[in-house]
Amino acid sequence: MGWFDDNALQVLVGLPLAGAILLGLLVRWRPERAGARANRPAVVLFWLACLAEILLAAAALWRQDAGGALACSVPWVQAGLGLRFALDLDGLAVPMVVLTAVAAPVAGVSSFAARRRGAAQAGMVLAIQGLLMGAFLAGDLLLFAFFAEAVALTTYLALAIFSRPARRESATALLVVNALGSGALLVGLVGLACLQYRHTGLLSFAFHDVLFYRVPLTAQHGLLGAMLLGLAVKAAVVPLHGGFRRAARDGASGPAILLICAVANVGIYGLGRIALFACPEAFSLWSPVLAVLAAAGVFVASVGCWRARTIRDLAARLHVVHAGVCLLAFSRASAPGLAAGMQHSLSQGLATIGLLAALTLLGGDAAGRRLRALGGLAAARPVVAAALLVFLLALTPVPGLSGAVSALMVVLAGLSATGPAALAWKAAVIVAAAGSIIAGSFVLLIAGRMVFGSGPAWAGAARRAVSPVLSGLLAACLLAAVVICGCLPMPVVHAFHDAARAAFGALAWRDAAGRADAVGAVADPAAWQTVASWVGALLLAVAALRLDALHGRRRADRPRRADAAS
Repeated sequence: MGWFDDNALQVLVGLPLAGAILLGLLVRWRPERAGARANRPAVVLFWLACLAEILLAAAALWRQDAGGALACSVPWVQAGLGLRFALDLDGLAVPMVVLTAVAAPVAGVSSFAARRRGAAQAGMVLAIQGLLMGAFLAGDLLLFAFFAEAVALTTYLALAIFSRPARRESATALLVVNALGSGALLVGLVGLACLQYRHTGLLSFAFHDVLFYRVPLTAQHGLLGAMLLGLAVKAAVVPLHGGFRRAARDGASGPAILLICAVANVGIYGLGRIALFACPEAFSLWSPVLAVLAAAGVFVASVGCWRARTIRDLAARLHVVHAGVCLLAFSRASAPGLAAGMQHSLSQGLATIGLLAALTLLGGDAAGRRLRALGGLAAARPVVAAALLVFLLALTPVPGLSGAVSALMVVLAGLSATGPAALAWKAAVIVAAAGSIIAGSFVLLIAGRMVFGSGPAWAGAARRAVSPVLSGLLAACLLAAVVICGCLPMPVVHAFHDAARAAFGALAWRDAAGRADAVGAVADPAAWQTVASWVGALLLAVAALRLDALHGRRRADRPRRADAAS
């Protein structure tokens, strides 16, 4: 297995890129027309690339679990910088690799079904998948930044090229916001490496070199602020989620689905993999403030879920909620919190991808339909409706499914906090739980409308689905994963806890006592609790005002709808 261990990660990154190039050549050889059906060779080539990527990812995960050292490191830029093309697969990257591998087929099928130059869209989806794999497997900070920016730029191009002209400004807004976040992230990463060079004389961007260097606490605050700003933009955390939500709602079907299910995970992964370990003392010092901010963001985003009009818009808003929950778990700055955040991202990602995969069986751009169109689906398409019902319930903390286990882990990680900041943590968990209940109630309302409501005649109105057998098989596998992770969660829970403990245990000086001493030596934690309380109260007031405005707008629309109906 020596060749596989040395080259598997490179193939994992390069295979989708090669598939994108082949699809581009095929499109040039057989040009597409808008509105035409997907050409069969393009669909076959796309599925071959996706299935090969899934099988390769499964083999890499099996080999890594068996003790294999999957890594590669070759010189990249040696002109005084010592940059290396380093790829590494660790336990924290596993959920992101899984989500990226299974999200691309769903996005590609949606691209073909939308009939807006589907093969070209699918080629862009494969290109984004390969770049995402590079970001999650990067063993070098600058390489991670390079892949992250390549993902952002390619996603913008896909949204700008294939979206309708009237909706392309949402892609431009996403690009502008991402550019600001990318600048802040790059400042933080380069500043971290420069501080290391100044004190040790070693200029290296490798994870193991930079993260082992203990940055002075006075410098950690600025670096952490820059990295948190850049990664929060990429993760679409409240209040930096506006561009993401509009692009996911208005963009072309395939790139928008990949944006929701995989692209935004770059920010979540960076928060748990880079920001937490690069500046651990500052992260611990600010953790009560981050927890309250994250909880207030979860509450605000949950209220916003009631404004969703399309299925894809609801998926994007739910991602914003779950990104806030992941930040809440990461801000615990401990192994249980890190494990809870990563498991939550995996469980909610699988449920979201499964929901969108089941929708592809309805044909056309089903994810772009109005939510009211789901009414009566259970009578027309009972099998698809049953799968959608399970995936919708998995997005809420319903017992027996994966969402309940990950939510319980986040709650336990928050309630286990001790010391002066324990009260702030408990309040943050309660606020986040209340927000999750608000979002979950809307999801349950949609599920009830799908089963008991009335709507369009799906059997006759829907287009024929693209590759329904493979799409159905993928949806069935995701359905089994969601149910198994909810009914038999302990193997997954232990795997995430082992990965989190290994990440924290690699740095012996970053134990809980050391972090507590650093916090006590700098400032009084009671002051940070006061700041967090005021900021949280302000954001909760904003959420209450938004809810009141939404309720008032709906009351004002009722007479107008009655007049239109009459």
